[in-house]
Amino acid sequence: MTLAYSFSDEVGAIAELELAIVDHAQLAVALDAISKLQERSRVLQDGRRLKARGLLLLGNAGAGKSTIIELCAAKNPDEFTESGIVKRVLVVEVPARPTKRALVAAILNGMGYAASNRINAYDIIEDIALKATLLG
Repeated sequence: MTLAYSFSDEVGAIAELELAIVDHAQLAVALDAISKLQERSRVLQDGRRLKARGLLLLGNAGAGKSTIIELCAAKNPDEFTESGIVKRVLVVEVPARPTKRALVAAILNGMGYAASNRINAYDIIEDIALKATLLG
């Protein structure tokens, strides 16, 4: 009995292995910590909502930052409401040394806001406040 493998089969198998997420202790700890952070924005304590904080992931190339973000986004899909889209996970990629303008533009872009030279600062702030409210 002979088994014939093509080059594309090998490439496919390698790609599948490279993209596989291996469950391990550090990944579980990271995902649990992120889940607890997200729950803070949904739980009422003494009649008030606990504040969730933003999360900044830093690490060397290949450390698993993108994997964690993808898993969190998959567990918390966007919700479409009458008021707009509610994004529980907002992914913003910025250069290593962004200017303030580039950072704000990246955040606004991630929120679905297209900047324009015809909009004043008040309009931008109001729009950011509305989108932040929709984010939860």
